[in-house]
Amino acid sequence: MMRPAPPAPPHPEEELLLGPWRARRQRETSSSSSSSSSGWLPATVPSTALALLVQNGLLPDPAKDENVLTIPDVFHAGRDYYTFWWCTSFDTPRIRARPPRRREACGLGRWLGLLRLRRTRPPPPTATPASPYVQVLLEGANYGVSVHVNGVSLLSGAKGMFLRRVVEVPASALAETSANELAILVEPPDHVGCVDLGGQGGDHMIAKDVTSQYVEGWDWIQPMPDRNTGLWGSVRLQMSGPALLSDPRVRVTFRKGAESGAQARLTVGCRNLSQETVRVVIRASARPRGQSRGRGARGPREGQQWAKTVELGARQVAGEFDLGQQSFEDPMLWFPLGHGEQNLYELRVSVSLAQTPSEVSHQVSTTFGFRSLESAIDPRTRSRQFTVNGVPIFVRGGNYIVPDAMLRCDRERCWTEVRHHAEMGLNMIRLWGGAGVPYAEFYEACDFFGIMVWSEFWITGDCDGRGATKDSPESNPDWPLDHQLFLECACDVIKKLRNHPSVVLWCGGNEQVPCKELDDGLRALVGEKGSLDDSRPYVSGSLWGGFGQGGGDWSDGPYGIQNESDFWSDSFYPYGFNPELGSVGVPCAESIRTMFTKPGDQNPPKFVKNADGTVTEVVPKSWEFHKYITYTTSSGRSKILSYGEPENLDEYCQRAQIVNFTQYKALAEAWGSRMWTKYTGMLIWKTANPWTSLRGQMYDTYLNPTGAYFGVKQCCGDTCHVQCNPVEGNAFEVVNMLRDPVAGAKLEVETVSCADNARKLQSFDLDEMPALRTTRLSQGIPSCRDGVLFSKLRLLSAAGKVLSRNVYWLAPQGADDFTSLKDWGKRKVGLVAEISRPSTWVFHAKLRNPSACVAFFVSLKVVKGKQVRDVNDLLLPVYYSENYITLFPGESLGIDVDLGSVASPRHDLEGVNLLVEGWNVDPFSVPLTPNNPLFL
Repeated sequence: MMRPAPPAPPHPEEELLLGPWRARRQRETSSSSSSSSSGWLPATVPSTALALLVQNGLLPDPAKDENVLTIPDVFHAGRDYYTFWWCTSFDTPRIRARPPRRREACGLGRWLGLLRLRRTRPPPPTATPASPYVQVLLEGANYGVSVHVNGVSLLSGAKGMFLRRVVEVPASALAETSANELAILVEPPDHVGCVDLGGQGGDHMIAKDVTSQYVEGWDWIQPMPDRNTGLWGSVRLQMSGPALLSDPRVRVTFRKGAESGAQARLTVGCRNLSQETVRVVIRASARPRGQSRGRGARGPREGQQWAKTVELGARQVAGEFDLGQQSFEDPMLWFPLGHGEQNLYELRVSVSLAQTPSEVSHQVSTTFGFRSLESAIDPRTRSRQFTVNGVPIFVRGGNYIVPDAMLRCDRERCWTEVRHHAEMGLNMIRLWGGAGVPYAEFYEACDFFGIMVWSEFWITGDCDGRGATKDSPESNPDWPLDHQLFLECACDVIKKLRNHPSVVLWCGGNEQVPCKELDDGLRALVGEKGSLDDSRPYVSGSLWGGFGQGGGDWSDGPYGIQNESDFWSDSFYPYGFNPELGSVGVPCAESIRTMFTKPGDQNPPKFVKNADGTVTEVVPKSWEFHKYITYTTSSGRSKILSYGEPENLDEYCQRAQIVNFTQYKALAEAWGSRMWTKYTGMLIWKTANPWTSLRGQMYDTYLNPTGAYFGVKQCCGDTCHVQCNPVEGNAFEVVNMLRDPVAGAKLEVETVSCADNARKLQSFDLDEMPALRTTRLSQGIPSCRDGVLFSKLRLLSAAGKVLSRNVYWLAPQGADDFTSLKDWGKRKVGLVAEISRPSTWVFHAKLRNPSACVAFFVSLKVVKGKQVRDVNDLLLPVYYSENYITLFPGESLGIDVDLGSVASPRHDLEGVNLLVEGWNVDPFSVPLTPNNPLFL
């Protein structure tokens, strides 16, 4: 199922995007003045110091080869090496009455020289006061930050990575006749740590500060030499009157349940910037955002309005004004993915002086959703269960770090990565505490796509008390040093994120709880009645409160290669909700050739066969540096060699994608098999890597999907999924995630032996399958005695619609030996493709297998020419409704190929092709152009 395109982001009209930017190392300039053009580098924001230097060709790309070793590390080079001024210019705002309302709803234009104004809605008919107050808005800086305008210091040495800042610019600091110089100095963390030795988190010193800890390196990433020093969030200029709003909060409660009416209570902060007492009028309105998209919505609804008059003393800052509650008799509901629609409401709040109510001093907007949330320990499994709008949600999700290791993360990247999770059918993302960067765009995308968010604070067991090693003996549970700053950052993040219906859990830390002072402080901020956010629970750590063992013992994992049937074993994982569970993740060959520029480093591991029948992998140094994890099991059996020894990188990576596919599909299916009887959820470690790592990923840092992506998608992408259970004689099971039972369904089973192409067809009428339950059937796939047996399962509704299609390949007598496929694959199959174009950037490829042989593991790639060597030859990201497909004799299958997020009016598709390859398929390409003779 392909997902809809995202809406345009809302930005208050009075917020101005600054640029262009330039940057310069602090020690190369004597002051914050940027009047001289010499020595300044063109820059972008958001960015880090390392990203800036890489962008300008002064340092090599740390994602490639072993380049990180050649880049100066801040511990040795000194903090000054990565301390930079970031500068831009803007003209002094001079507001005049706005022209009459225009017809267009949005536009992008130049305004006041180097300031760019983005409108996302028509301007209100009233005028902003003629003498504006000006503020610089910093979304996020790491770590110490100072702000100057025209050499006047407005903020000095403020610390903490996770704080938004509103910096007032006094009129006296603004230039009258020339452009203003905005200069922002960003300094590295105080305790950058040494990464010469140590494992998870280097020497752990980074944990003394309130910042991301992964930057000292982990088992999936090399250290970031600048520790991500820079501006990781946007910088904007804002104009307002004397009254300034902040952090509106909508507290939703239901009268009797999610299907009845609801109340929405509104509170908002307000600040008086003037030196006089003022009376202000705060007004707000809430309306459905867009139109209903289906179940759970029940059609569009009228909005509600709030109004309140309050008095503010000179320079007074009021944390929250309570505007009261309004009733919504039949609200449109927000559901997690797969259980209903993701309906959102838009809230707009404005404030005006009481004596001039028609002049808006400031306005803000946000979105919120109507959803009830229950989270409790399920007595059957003794693990945590989430219930949304009365529907129990079986969690199948993933752990996530950041979109990019150097924090080069724009809105498109955030939305693309969240959409990839939705395309796989995953319904939760855990934002791991070793990073925890609260990108607003990420949460907006999770709201839109229906991905529940487990939001974690900045504590890890490795750095904060549990993970001391011989190389890094100090790991202190009382860190960070500044507890007040930690709680201040937490408070700000909570205010920023609490309106998002996607957020369902706050967590104190990864595999560790914060020290008592911090834990008590967080508990006072969230989870408790009357706190900043009492609408979702708080747990102290990722292995407490119904996750893992539940009491803090290290009970997540495992993280390595498994025999697929092991996932189904009763003894595999004894607890009901596993917050971290992963496996291998070597990417495709084109990604390997991109991350390793030297041909010798592109060679895959070699295999040494031992006398006892086991295998030892000889791994290249370059692969070890990029955190390769073996495909050989603890018993010494190589999953790669199960398909025959590869002769080159392409064959190795093709086998790796097959294993990735089967590993993660088995994991997802095994958890679904025990839904509610043993498990309530699991989170894959991890869905993506922000760096070029060779382990644990559904797609790589280039946004190139692996076989794991489509293995998970084949299972979790179905709301009613048919599968077979290998530890119960390959018995068929139907995992019904729907809120309704399925009646009148039929199961079609087709098997083909690769030994002699013998085919067998079976059909079964099924009894009613209960909602939100797994049903095991008495039938199953017969055991295979000779060669590999392919089996295709199709679950059809009473109306004949395909609810689920699933394919297995089984070795003789259940053995893990598919080596016969190597010789079998030498007899190539010719496929036929027909291309149609249902919409501008979506193509429909109909693949047909006219042969009498199974076409195994067929892959699709959108390429800029006709051949692929590295990722530069690919069009990325691309969303496929299916990929890594196995087509049976005579079978046709339609696949949607969505290029939406990479295509634009400037991008014609001349020369772009759909490349079709496979294990035993003659490769061919089909042009994606209107003059393609195969266009229908």
